Amino acid sequence: MFQAVDGRCFFDMTSRDPSPDSSGSATDLPMTRTRRHRPADSSHRRLAVLTSFVGRSRSRFASVSFAFAIFLGIASCVDHSSRKPSDFTDQRIYHKQTFTVDRIIDGDTLRIDRPDGNESTTNIRLLGIDSPELSEPGDLGERSRSYVEARLKRGSRVTLRLDEERSRDRYGRLLAFVYLSNFELLNESIVRDGWAFAYRAYDHSLSGQLEQAETVARTGRRGMWKTMKFELMPDWRQRWMNERGLTWN
Repeated sequence: MFQAVDGRCFFDMTSRDPSPDSSGSATDLPMTRTRRHRPADSSHRRLAVLTSFVGRSRSRFASVSFAFAIFLGIASCVDHSSRKPSDFTDQRIYHKQTFTVDRIIDGDTLRIDRPDGNESTTNIRLLGIDSPELSEPGDLGERSRSYVEARLKRGSRVTLRLDEERSRDRYGRLLAFVYLSNFELLNESIVRDGWAFAYRAYDHSLSGQLEQAETVARTGRRGMWKTMKFELMPDWRQRWMNERGLTWN
């Protein structure tokens, strides 16, 4: 029941409100006390909003970080799975290391005494050059190999330097700049003396240096350039000249 005290109304918790039950008789049910809720002040509301925002931001940041970590993992797998052996491994094993020459294959390929995979030696392809093949008509291939053999006997020591772009060719040979014991760069010497082309199919860190060496050899008619004919040039060289409208007399 309501009671009035000093002009204000309150529930009387001791009073009962008779209500008919299913049998039609009155049943005493206690009246619950009604509480008046004060509205939350503005500082509480701001704190609640801030807490909610921080929670959402942390969740969003965690999701983005997780997705980025997955992306880096996939990129890393793709990058290394295509290199066998990896450039990183080659850099660690061969870069700026000194080895013993086992054999001269031709004017731009030799072997060193370092095991490579299942092989007892490592095939080195002189980076940035292309010498005449032994199988081509004439003796330019043989003379190119003889040039290298005159500078590198079996048992000679050479130091390798790898480029940052790539460490292997499509045949699995190690691409390297080869330095002799007197710090002479063999890649440059064979081009400058006219027994190899500066290979222009792709760029590397010494592209300009080797192209300049070839210019010296070509204009001075050194080595193979004394008798060079357009049809004796390798296919990539002929295409390169045709694309630029160059001729050779």
